[in-house]
Amino acid sequence: MLFFVPATLLKMANVFLFVPNIIGYIRIILVITACYHMQSDYVTASVCYALAVGLDEIDGYAARYFNQGTRFGELLDLVTDCCSSMCISMGLAVLYPDYALLFQFYSTVTIAGHWMHTQRMGWKHHKLVSSKDNWILYYYYNSCSYWVMFALVYGNEGFFCSLYLLYHTEGPEIGYDVGLFRILLYVCLPVMLIKTFISCIHMIVGRKVLLQSEESNCNSCS
Repeated sequence: MLFFVPATLLKMANVFLFVPNIIGYIRIILVITACYHMQSDYVTASVCYALAVGLDEIDGYAARYFNQGTRFGELLDLVTDCCSSMCISMGLAVLYPDYALLFQFYSTVTIAGHWMHTQRMGWKHHKLVSSKDNWILYYYYNSCSYWVMFALVYGNEGFFCSLYLLYHTEGPEIGYDVGLFRILLYVCLPVMLIKTFISCIHMIVGRKVLLQSEESNCNSCS
């Protein structure tokens, strides 16, 4: 007996198996593995999380190289980024209970900011920001060089990774009885604050644009 699969389902299946999306699935598995070992094996957890962060760079190259950029892939990448940040923040809240509120604030701002930003952009790519929306976001997405974006993204991740590692070890001693992970923590701290500020801008601008859209819809209906 023959079964015929609709062409639309075949296309959907193909999208799910695009190379950058497969990389996204691998990232999810690595993050889950890191979370599983976070309390028991900091070396395995650190390696898995670092690989997940590193693959975030590769999936973008794969999407451009294979011409496989899709809306699903964009959202998969964005959701994985936000959930990864939330997972490591929750783990750090357990290790540093006195600062749990700060980690909760960071997770909330990151997820809410990106969600509001994605909602207001609709089907457009989240980086296609107009200068009329907000000059900070416009400069962040359009005027920053590749290396500035690279430093902001990975400097932010470096802060949380260093904080996690510092709970277990200072790392190789650099000098004056100061370990590598502590130095990385201090270097990455300003970057983390900048990224958190940008997430706040995402949330504020997203709310403003969505409210303006609702008002215009109400006016057109009246």
